[in-house]
Amino acid sequence: MNAWMLGFAYLLPTAIGGLMLAMPRLGRGSTFFAVTVPPGFAESPAGRAIRRTYSFGTLAAMLVSLAAITPLWWWLEPEAALAAACTIGSLGVSFGAIAVFVLCRQRAMAYSQDRSAERRIELLPPDRLRDIVPRPLWLHAVPYVPVLAAMAWLAGQAASASDAESASSPIGPAVIYGLPLLMLATLALMHLIMPLGLLIRRLPGHRTRVGAINRMLLWMMLFLGLLGGWNSLTVLYGEAWIGGVLGTAVNLACTLAMLMVPIAMWRAGSFTRPGQPDEGDRSPDAAWKLGLIYYNPEDPALWLEKRFGVGYTLNFGRPAAWWIIGATLAATAATAALLWVALP
Repeated sequence: MNAWMLGFAYLLPTAIGGLMLAMPRLGRGSTFFAVTVPPGFAESPAGRAIRRTYSFGTLAAMLVSLAAITPLWWWLEPEAALAAACTIGSLGVSFGAIAVFVLCRQRAMAYSQDRSAERRIELLPPDRLRDIVPRPLWLHAVPYVPVLAAMAWLAGQAASASDAESASSPIGPAVIYGLPLLMLATLALMHLIMPLGLLIRRLPGHRTRVGAINRMLLWMMLFLGLLGGWNSLTVLYGEAWIGGVLGTAVNLACTLAMLMVPIAMWRAGSFTRPGQPDEGDRSPDAAWKLGLIYYNPEDPALWLEKRFGVGYTLNFGRPAAWWIIGATLAATAATAALLWVALP
């Protein structure tokens, strides 16, 4: 066990818990726990009581999750304990917070003032892609630079990488270039998310909102690229490259930076909606199953803003949504199969 393993295992669920605590404040002004409520309800005694319930419940889920992963360091080997701790801790905090959210939403439904019949449901894409893509454009190439530089260095040191493992069983190209290629694919997929703003129902402040989310993605891609480039050299320099003092510092710093980007942008007001932020999302409360899943076959919009947290969700009432999910699952399965075949 080393400091990086221990720090990351506890940092991840703690950071997720912090994000979940901030989620209720990130909804549109006219919604409260995915329920359309009267103006000012969030600051009313009833609204504050519901929000306190959510905060206490989420904190309890975080503390229970952190306590649950502590015995793993004595029961399992360090690598297995790290994997189990990250999985159990993250899922524990996430599902605990979601369960509390659903409970608070049920309480908030008593104050619902859903007037969805009076709203228009529409899908008006931005005029140009450049309206929602961060500029200058050369910034989009920066996250790939550390990974490509690591691949170039590995290519020049391929013989050394083989000798580092064993002279009798040299490392193949799939092992040497597997991680950097996976990181490049991950960065490319994050880039492909940016144009999806063209398929989202436009509301007041839409372009500003989507542009801020894309800037958030770009910043997270930058730190992910640094992390991927550094860890790609592990095959050349051994486990100490990520488990030593310097490696631990780099991994923790990049991971913490990625987690802090959305929090810092939220605190700076980057996600503030100009125009008429209290207009709502023009979707009926009844279409939000548990406040998290949107299902409305009568809504022509394929994507719309989440009522819980930052980002957008699919309208599962549209057939195209299931095609997107199927294609994503198929691509994930194909990638996993290729890695399974390629890696020894």
